[in-house]
Amino acid sequence: MELIRETPNGTIWPYFLSQLRADEPQLSISLNPHDDELAAMAALDPPVLVSRVEEVAPPAVDPRIKRIERDRPVKTNGKWRQRWKVRDASPDEVAAYDKANAPKPDWARFKLALLLDPSNPNPSSTAVNTSLVTAFPITTAAVLGLSAALAKAELGDPADFALCWSAVQAAAPLPANVLSGLLSLANTCNLPSDFIAIFDPTANSNNRGGKTTTRKKS
Repeated sequence: MELIRETPNGTIWPYFLSQLRADEPQLSISLNPHDDELAAMAALDPPVLVSRVEEVAPPAVDPRIKRIERDRPVKTNGKWRQRWKVRDASPDEVAAYDKANAPKPDWARFKLALLLDPSNPNPSSTAVNTSLVTAFPITTAAVLGLSAALAKAELGDPADFALCWSAVQAAAPLPANVLSGLLSLANTCNLPSDFIAIFDPTANSNNRGGKTTTRKKS
């Protein structure tokens, strides 16, 4: 129960029953005082002016860009009513909201397309594995490290995967349509942007260890 107390020096809000009991130890106050009990306190000498604050539903806003905060109650027709104020969300709050509400990345679906699963063969995984077989004699370490590097990327560190993938593609490039399909699927699976960039052959940048550095134009 939200209360407010009126005093000669102004109002005290928020005001709690524990404060009322501490401020007025001579009074016997029930666990959940009703309006009649509060009215009886107001009739004392000196009066104890404690009122219940009527609840008002908060306004509907876009929770991404707006924040709702309690404002001081206002007295209307002898009743104290709750008020709300709306403010713009800060850039940090917007970023936190976006992070909390971002779609979950579907790594399992992407892995099925990238690494051949005998129970679910598909053109992308078949093409990738053909590329890996071709690249194996040329860049053995990169091929062997690809699965472990992909697991690290799933944990948030795409650096090793970027290096392994770059080495494999240099040795046995995938067809453009397969790369395009992987890029589209990575976006559909809501994977991190720094990981998605690894599959973008048209980006005017070099991706090294998850960091992007723009090429200088000659």
